[in-house]
Order: sequence, then structure tokens, then C-alpha cells
Amino acid sequence: MKISKWLTYAGILALLAITVACAVFAYTLFSHKGGTQNLPSFAVSGEGKESITPDIAQFTFTIITEKDEEISKIYQENSDTVTKVKKFLADNGIEDKDIQSTFYNLNPRYQYYTCTNGPCPAPEISGYSLNNGFLVKVRDLNKLNDLLSGVVKNGSNSVYGLAFTVDDPSELKNKAREKAFADAKKKAEDLAKSGGFSLGRLLSVEESLIGGGVNPYYGGVAMGMGGGGYGGPGIEAGSQEIIVQLVLRYEIK
Repeated sequence: MKISKWLTYAGILALLAITVACAVFAYTLFSHKGGTQNLPSFAVSGEGKESITPDIAQFTFTIITEKDEEISKIYQENSDTVTKVKKFLADNGIEDKDIQSTFYNLNPRYQYYTCTNGPCPAPEISGYSLNNGFLVKVRDLNKLNDLLSGVVKNGSNSVYGLAFTVDDPSELKNKAREKAFADAKKKAEDLAKSGGFSLGRLLSVEESLIGGGVNPYYGGVAMGMGGGGYGGPGIEAGSQEIIVQLVLRYEIK
């Protein structure tokens, strides 16, 4: 019995010793091979820019239907107008994938009473207003003016939120990123030379992106109940800039 107990104690002690040895080994390996917390290091920043010309425009149009009649008739009239506008867009090369619903609101309209003597009756629902909004993406910018005026002529009550962007900016972002990396690395090499030390391993990279998103246009796009003309032939997409900023941290050797 005593021998069995001693063997049990010995096994536990051996297991503890192995556990401690593994922990010490892992700590040593991390500290000297992979850890970067205590290494002497320095950071440099770099910036890369790429000029882009927007190839996509997008705008929102709304169709508002107001009636004193039952809701089903409002739905039908609004739906008929939406169908008419969408047909116009399709006839001008806009695919279904480039038309997206953005909101759909049905709200009651109230009749309020003005009373001079005695209590007024409570407001009553006198009708409803249905507001239906769509976002349109235009891939042929030469058609933009005709599309903006056309949706109004075909029944849209307002057009707004015109903006320009790039359909796929990934290649330009990569080019700007390469320039930013080269800029930061050159600074690190110059700093190491001036400081009389050698450039060690690259320890970390941090990136921030500026620009390259949607460029809004706040000009006079046609608005108003019941349609109207569009008077913005001077709209220009212009150009934008994608700016990538990198922070590189290097080991000092």
C-alpha cells in the first residue's frame, strides 16, 4: 500500500515538472523568437495617392401618391407610376440590378379643425400619402442628364442625392498602397542610415484609407410635385483621390 502511494506521489510530481518545463520552454521561445513587445523598434509613416475619374453615377428618385380615396387605389396608382419610370430606365439601358428600393412609406393625412367656441373634434384621417423611393446606378455617364430629366417626365416627384464614384477601386487602392509602402520604407532606410543603426525585421503594418468613396453633388436636381424639367447640363463628374496611409514598425538592429 505504501509503495503504491509513493508511486502515485512520484507520478504527480513528474507531471508537474513536465508542465513547468513546457511553460518555461514556450516562454523562452516566444521571448527570443517571436515576441515583439520588448524589442527596440521605431515607426515611420508613408503615403500613396492615386487620382481616379468616376465611372459611376447614382441618384435617388421618389414617387409620391396622395389620395383621399381608399388605400388600394393609392397602391395601384403608385405602382403604375413606378412601372412607367422603370420602363423608361430599362429602355435607356438601366438594368434591374442597378435599381434598388430605398424606402416605402405609407402615412395618413389628417384633417384638423379650427374652433373658436367649445372643444374641437379630434383630427380625422382625410387620406393617405405613399412615398416610394429608389436608388439608380448609372454606368453610362453620357446618359445621365437624359435619365435625370426623364424620370421626372415619367412621373417621379423628386430626384436628389446625385453622387459619383468608381465601380471597382480595388486596383487603384493597391497602387496607392504600394506607393505608401515604398514611401515609408525609404524613410525608414534614411532614418537608419542617419542614426547609425541597421534596419531589422518589419514588425507591424497599420493602414488607413482616405477618399475613394462616393462624391456627392449638391446641385439643382429637378424637384416638385407632379414632375418638371431638369436644368443641370453643367454637371461634371470631376476627379477624386484615393489616399492610403501606412505606418510601418521596424526592429532596430
